[in-house]
Amino acid sequence: MRRRGPAGAESSDRLTIDLDGVATEATVIRSARRHRTIAISVEARNVRIRVPLRASMGQIEEAVRKHSAWVRSRLAEPRAEAHTRQFLSGERVPFRGDYLTLCVRPSEVRRVTTRVEGGSLVIDLPATIPLNERATVIQSEMTGWYRQRATEVLAGIAGHWSKVSGLVPAKVLVRDQRRRWGSCAPDGTLRFNWRLILVEPALAEYVVVHELAHLRHRNHQAEFWAEVAHLMPDHLARRKRLTSVGRTLLL
Repeated sequence: MRRRGPAGAESSDRLTIDLDGVATEATVIRSARRHRTIAISVEARNVRIRVPLRASMGQIEEAVRKHSAWVRSRLAEPRAEAHTRQFLSGERVPFRGDYLTLCVRPSEVRRVTTRVEGGSLVIDLPATIPLNERATVIQSEMTGWYRQRATEVLAGIAGHWSKVSGLVPAKVLVRDQRRRWGSCAPDGTLRFNWRLILVEPALAEYVVVHELAHLRHRNHQAEFWAEVAHLMPDHLARRKRLTSVGRTLLL
């Protein structure tokens, strides 16, 4: 199966890769927007390999060989049980590395509003909204609230670390990036996943510093990691923690 993006910018193919003698199915995604690096990810036990449009099979196989131990370890991890949030009062919802207790209050209000009261996330919604539609309305409202908080918080973090590092982004944007925590565009724009508002502040700071360092080093070579380590000496511990908690976030 081959999938093409706009103007043929992206295509994907199924490929059988060799993980130390074990044949494993993977999806290879070729993109005109990727120029040099090959990225391997494991999502829900599906191996994805993102490569430049003209990457050779030899280059892909070499990247797999280099990361085979990591891929096998990710595939061997126990899968979390499926969880469906009901969006009902009493549920615990993540916020900045902790949890708030969801409190849904149907009332005579005209529009849905959200606020934090003590340790609760209070959502007032019109009582006229049918019961079978409330979960969808509440989820949409919570996502919007999270994104707004993320925009405020991440802009502040980026501003602080820009002063510390001298690295100033062209823009700081918050987006719904399901496959990455952050990115740095060639024009200096930093984009962050709004879900960073769910993790503890120290982990959000790591992602910001990581992307700021890309303003000086556009790759993940030794110079880049030296820059990150200079700004944040404990970056490896934060990165490991982010990888761990990121798999547990449910919304």
